[in-house]
Amino acid sequence: MSSPSSCHSWLACAAILFPIGYVTPAPAVAPAPAPIVTPYAQRGPLEIRNVSPPTRAPLQFARIEFTVQLSATFDNPFDPADVTLDAQVTAPSGKTLSVPGFLYRPFERALQGGREKLTAEADPSWRIRFCPTEAGEHSITLALRDRTGSVVNKGLQFAVKASPQAPGFVRISPRDRRYFEFDNGRSYFPVGANVCWGGGRGTFDYDDWFPAYAKAGCNYARLWLSPNWTTFALERAGQAAEGLGLGQFDLANAWRIDHVLELAETGGLYVMLCIDSFNILREKTSYPQWENTPHNAVHGGPLNRPAEFFTNAEMDRFYRNKLRYLVARYVAFTHVLSWEFWNEVDITTDYKTEPVRDWHGRMAKALRELDPYRHLITTSFARTSGDKAVDTLPVLDYVQSHHYNSPDLAVTLANAQSNKAAYNKPHYVGEIGADSGGPRSADDPQGLQVHDPLWVTIATGGSGAAQSWWWDNLIHPRKLYPLYTPVSRFVADIDWPAEGIRSIEPRVEWPPGSSPAEGSKPPLLAWAIAGQSTSVAWVRVEGRTWRRVCGQKEAVPAAPPSVLLLPGLRNGPWHAQVWDTWSEAILQENDLEIGNSQAARISLPAIERDVAVKLRFTKK
Repeated sequence: MSSPSSCHSWLACAAILFPIGYVTPAPAVAPAPAPIVTPYAQRGPLEIRNVSPPTRAPLQFARIEFTVQLSATFDNPFDPADVTLDAQVTAPSGKTLSVPGFLYRPFERALQGGREKLTAEADPSWRIRFCPTEAGEHSITLALRDRTGSVVNKGLQFAVKASPQAPGFVRISPRDRRYFEFDNGRSYFPVGANVCWGGGRGTFDYDDWFPAYAKAGCNYARLWLSPNWTTFALERAGQAAEGLGLGQFDLANAWRIDHVLELAETGGLYVMLCIDSFNILREKTSYPQWENTPHNAVHGGPLNRPAEFFTNAEMDRFYRNKLRYLVARYVAFTHVLSWEFWNEVDITTDYKTEPVRDWHGRMAKALRELDPYRHLITTSFARTSGDKAVDTLPVLDYVQSHHYNSPDLAVTLANAQSNKAAYNKPHYVGEIGADSGGPRSADDPQGLQVHDPLWVTIATGGSGAAQSWWWDNLIHPRKLYPLYTPVSRFVADIDWPAEGIRSIEPRVEWPPGSSPAEGSKPPLLAWAIAGQSTSVAWVRVEGRTWRRVCGQKEAVPAAPPSVLLLPGLRNGPWHAQVWDTWSEAILQENDLEIGNSQAARISLPAIERDVAVKLRFTKK
C-alpha cells in the first residue's frame, strides 16, 4: 500500500481498499435500552469489506461521498448504542474532523397520476459524506463498532483541488456579529421564502419552485422535516418492522431532502432545515399532531404528555440519535445554512420557558459536538416578541421573528427589528403573512404582503429580508417571483458586515416653495439605516397597508413630490438613487455633498405606492 507521502493520484489512492483491522472487545458500559428491531437489522462478522472511492476529483468545499461495504451485528442502524460508523479525516494542515456515517438507500422518482412515487433502486448501504475545507492531501480512518466489538481501518488518501471561487459555509461575521458572511469573507444577506413542503407532486414541485426563486435572485429557503405529513418527515408513527416509529428515520423522505438540497446547490439557495414543528407537541386546536406523533406513548414513544418532551431522559436520547443522523447525512452540504430546532416552540401544549430553555442548551451543545462544520443554530417562536430567555442563549447563533395579522405589517416588523437588535445577534423575519388563516390570494393578487415586509426589513437593519409564507398557494400560483428581483439586486453590492449599520430617524418634508396646508406634512412613512459607505431608506405612502388596500379595498391616494432627509451620514460626497421597488427601475439619481451637521436631502417624486433610496459614498 502507498504511504500518504507517496500518494499523488487521488483516484489511485482512493481505489485502495481498507485492510481488515484488529477487532477489540467492546468496553463494559451501563446497560442501554434494548435496541429497536428494524427491517435493516443485520447479523454478521464485524468487518469493513470495501470502500468505494468518489467518482470525480474532490474539490475544496464540494461534497465527497464514500460508500462503505461492511458487516456487523445490530438491530437498529439509527441507534449509536447499537452500531456506529465514524470517519476521522485528517487535512493537510493536520486538523482532524470526525464525521459520522449513515444508512442510505437510493430511490427513483416518478409522477403517477400527478403524484410523486418513489421506488427503491437498491438495498440500503452505509455512506460517509465529507466536505473538505482545505486543498491538498487528506487521509481517512474509519471506525466501525457494534455490540461485539470494534474495528479500525486506516490507509485511504485522496487529494483535494483548490476551488478559489467556492465561498464555503455561512458563518456569523467576525466583522459585525449582527450579520452573516461566508468562509471566504463575502457577505451573505438572505433573500427568499419558506418553501417548507411540497404538494402531491412532492419533490417535483421543487423542480419548479427553486429555479423560479433562483431566477429572481433569491439565495434562501426553508424546509420542514416534521410533522409526519410533510414531504420531508423523517419520523412517522407505525410499526418498527415496517421502518416506522420513533427511533427510525424514513429513508425515502431522507432521499427527498438530498434531492432538494442538490437543487438548492444548483440554484444558489442556502437552506434552513427546521427539525421539528410545534404540531407534534400540540393537542386539540390549531393544527395539532400529538395524536399522530411517534413520540406519543400511544405509538410506542416515551411521552405521556407533550411537555415531557423537554425533560424526559429517554426522549433526549432519541433526539440526540436524530441529531447524529442529520449531521451524518446533511453536514457536508455547504448549502445547509442552519439547523432550526423548532418552528414556533412556544405554542406547544403547556409551554414553559425554563425547561425549553434548558433543553435548547443541552441539544445545542450536543449538536455542536457532532457537527464538524459548526453550521449555525437557531429556533423560532409564534409570538413576534419570541422568548428572550431562549433567544439570548449564547449557543443559539441567531434569532428570528414570525408575524401575521397586524394592521400595518411594516410598522410591526420595524418594531420587531428594533427590539431584537439589542441581542447583538443576526435577526431576520423567518415567517410573514397578512393573515395566519390563509393566503388571501384573491384579495392580494400583486403580493403586497410579500413586497412590503421585504423592503421594510432591509431599511431597518435586518440581517436578511423578511421570508414570506404561503409559497404554494400565493407566490407560485400568482407568479410573484419577480417581487424578489428588485430586492436581490438592491442588496447585492452591499457588504453588510463592513458598514457598521445603525438606525437613523428619517424625516419627510414638503419641497421648498410648495404651499401645503399649514402644519401638514407629506403623507409618507419612512425607515432608514446608515453605514460607512452605504445608506438605505424605504418610503411608503402612509396608510397604504395590506389591511386597507387588500382587505378593505380602499383606494389610498398617492403622495405628491416631497423631500427625504437622512441625518447622521458621513460628511462628504454621496450618490443617491431612488428605486421603483416593483420594477427595479431607477426613477432618479443625483450627487450631493453632506457637510457638518447636515442631513442628506433627497428629492422624491410623486409616490403612488413606495420607493427605496440608496446612497453610496463616492470619495476615493
